[in-house]
Amino acid sequence: MTYIDLTRPVKLPVGMKLTAMVASDLVSVVELEQKNALMPWSLRSFELSLSNRQGNWVVYRETELVGFVCASVILDELHILNLSVAQTCRGQGIATALIMQLCAAVNQEPIRKIFLEVRQSNKVAQKLYRKLGFCSDGIRKGYYQSTRGTREDALLMSRDF
Repeated sequence: MTYIDLTRPVKLPVGMKLTAMVASDLVSVVELEQKNALMPWSLRSFELSLSNRQGNWVVYRETELVGFVCASVILDELHILNLSVAQTCRGQGIATALIMQLCAAVNQEPIRKIFLEVRQSNKVAQKLYRKLGFCSDGIRKGYYQSTRGTREDALLMSRDF
């Protein structure tokens, strides 16, 4: 597999802007999360995530929030905790741009590895992560809550920084 430098800048489509997430973004972030996630994060979860330095980014198209990423740096690891793109904007490189901006922002940290979990049913996200150099490390049984009280396994993925 070819090594992909995740710290290089990526161009977004015309009219889109990527910026650090701030408290005033949270209403729009929660709205997008509720549209996209089976078990959405609460406003409080996003507020707590904002306390993580360098780990929260948003993309706007004009005034509409169309994507976000939340992550945490723990020692020498970067953990991507939540990433979402508006359904009408998928396939335009927004998720890739968010991940690359996140990596560029933590480039001066002593990061050794990047980790994330993804639903086993989310094949589109898995394909993107593999394209960006992530490999499967294993399964987290029952990691995600699903509808009607059932659980779904997560695929644990990582790549070297």
